Amino acid sequence: MRCIVIVGLFFLITSCRSGSKNVNSQIALNDERQIAELLLNRKSGIDLNLKPYQKTACPSDTINKSTYRKIFKGLKNIGDLDTDGNDEFVFILESLNKCEEGQSYYFSNPKIERIYTESNCCHLSSLINIGDIDEDGFLEVAEYYSSCASRYKAIVIYHLNEEFKWETLTNFSFVLNAQYDILKDFKKLFRKTSKNNLEYFEIIDVDIKGNLIASWKTLKVE
Repeated sequence: MRCIVIVGLFFLITSCRSGSKNVNSQIALNDERQIAELLLNRKSGIDLNLKPYQKTACPSDTINKSTYRKIFKGLKNIGDLDTDGNDEFVFILESLNKCEEGQSYYFSNPKIERIYTESNCCHLSSLINIGDIDEDGFLEVAEYYSSCASRYKAIVIYHLNEEFKWETLTNFSFVLNAQYDILKDFKKLFRKTSKNNLEYFEIIDVDIKGNLIASWKTLKVE
């Protein structure tokens, strides 16, 4: 039997895997639907994720917590971000109040800081882990940032530090094109060449013949 601890969106749950199929109180890590249902059915503990971001400047605008259970659209396994042996799950919530202009990415481990955006076109597929570039035990992630309308997009690379806060390492251009589909080819835009060294493929434009104006760039992660 293998025990797995999952720090949830609304609560902490402990599940144990065994060979039995009759495990109503247990969760398989790859069964995201089951995890989401259990998280959403719990009515206590939601402040674990939302309270740190409530703005005292806009208390009357704060969305009721029950609203988040209605608009919750699922979650995605993004890997073991802090290499503690447990995978994290990412999910998206709308602005908490009128002081915020966009959606945010939250994580099933509430210790991990959310990634706030000013976009309302966030998707679970738009955030991926790109490995532990500096080999410090904390993974780097890349966010595909969309303004919803323009063909000119951006990609932001973040580093998770020891305080579970996100540090922006760099951002670069990605222009929609026929050669790279962001859903299928996102990870192809990155390659780790050695410890602390990452190369990323920046696409700044497409010429009149459809050729990419692009190049590989180097990023030092320390």
